[in-house]
Amino acid sequence: MEINREQTLSIFCELVDRLRSKREFEIIEATYSRLRKHGFISSVEDFIDGKLVEGSIEEALLFRFHLAFMKSRTVDNFLEPDEVKGTPCTLEELGKLF
Repeated sequence: MEINREQTLSIFCELVDRLRSKREFEIIEATYSRLRKHGFISSVEDFIDGKLVEGSIEEALLFRFHLAFMKSRTVDNFLEPDEVKGTPCTLEELGKLF
């Protein structure tokens, strides 16, 4: 049984979704780089510029990569205030506040 390009891209869509939910951004970036290196997918920039076939599985995959990259930047740039660092916060403690 031979797997076609559309099926392969569909598998990558699911993979990126799962990795993004687990914040495995390095793996996502490595996967994207490898797929781009071998010319298997277009760039995220092409997705952003609307150069892909609307509704295609490649567009769906690049959308997922784009979401992961944006989430990665958000997580990397998140600054935790000094007064919050190391402060335990349980549901019980939150209940006391509200």
